[in-house]
Formats: sequence, structure tokens, C-alpha cells
Amino acid sequence: MNSDLKDLGFEPSAELVLLGDEIKLNVLRFSSEKGVYAMVLDGEVKYVGQTRMNFYRRMYGYSNPGPTQQTNIRVNGLLRKALSGTPNRKCEVWFIPDARIERGRFKIWLGEPTLEGSPDQMILERVLIQALNPEWNKK
Repeated sequence: MNSDLKDLGFEPSAELVLLGDEIKLNVLRFSSEKGVYAMVLDGEVKYVGQTRMNFYRRMYGYSNPGPTQQTNIRVNGLLRKALSGTPNRKCEVWFIPDARIERGRFKIWLGEPTLEGSPDQMILERVLIQALNPEWNKK
């Protein structure tokens, strides 16, 4: 699955790990960018989302959710469950910045549906969720 993300222009950009009872965030690149991200655990895309704030702040929200941030709280719980019990297990976060999404003509083919054109974050996020059916995007 990582090769599919790479082919679409995504790059590994952050890691989330459970240390004790805290989820630790390590952002490797694109910390100040906006775009679309995919959380990958053991090679499987678990969650697809977009950020209109900077990437670091979005990822920080998953590691330290506020009391009213329902999606962050839900994904934080899923991360904790998935990362617990296996030492050194990490969730990789792959990211594509807006500039790369909007650059030129772009074709995505992951089965159905197909998207052609210059997609924005919302369209790319929806297409990936439909095509990949990530487990954590289901409520």
C-alpha cells in the first residue's frame, strides 16, 4: 500500500508511537504545510484525512486531543489500542502537501472511483476513503 501512496506523491512524514501512556509525535517533514495524510499501520492504511491547518498541529491533535475534539479523541483511542502490546510499534503518517495536489493534471486509479483533473484536498480525501475503505474512517 505504501507504494500506491508513493506513486500518488505522498511521502512518509510523521510517526506516532506509544511510550508509556502517551502517544509521542515525531514529524519528519512538511510540518508547516496543509494537505492530505494517510495513517499507515503495518503497511495498511487505517485512516485518511485532510488538514487545513499546518500538518504538525493536525498530528499533535491526535496525540493530545482537547476535550471537545471528537475525531481526535476517537482516533487517539484507536491509535492507543493499535500501538499497545507490541514494543516499538509505530503508526507512519504519509502526507501530500497542497502544492503537489494542485500541480497540473493528476490521475488516480485505485479501482473505483477514478478521479482526473486537479483535485483539492476534499476531493482527494473522499476518493481515497472510497477506494481504500480505511477501517478508522468508519464511525
